Amino acid sequence: MSQILKQSLKVQDYEVWVHLGCTKDEQTFTQPVHFTVDIQFEKAVKGFDTDRLADTIDYVELTALIKSKSMRGPFHLIEHLNEEVFTILYEFLKLKQVKGKLIVQAKKIRVPVENLRNGVVFTCEAEL
Repeated sequence: MSQILKQSLKVQDYEVWVHLGCTKDEQTFTQPVHFTVDIQFEKAVKGFDTDRLADTIDYVELTALIKSKSMRGPFHLIEHLNEEVFTILYEFLKLKQVKGKLIVQAKKIRVPVENLRNGVVFTCEAEL
């Protein structure tokens, strides 16, 4: 096995269109939310050496979980949406017996605040 000190998997800016907003008007139409998932592994990922998908965390599965949970809206708050996504990813990784840290960010792109150019980000983080 290779001598790697730290390994992580980061899925960046996965876009999901969500019914999200404090008002019914804001929730009427879907809007983009970007998710970034960072998994910091405690131990080396077996797939690093084996080159087998079965020996790693499949990011296609991660994005499918994000999408399915996000589509169950509408949601009023980015905080609640992120907590829902975080929980399903956390449970998935625990089933896979992953040890390390999970960080999930949800970024609401279209915020109804004048002059707020780059959205709002809410982050959840926990040890696995």
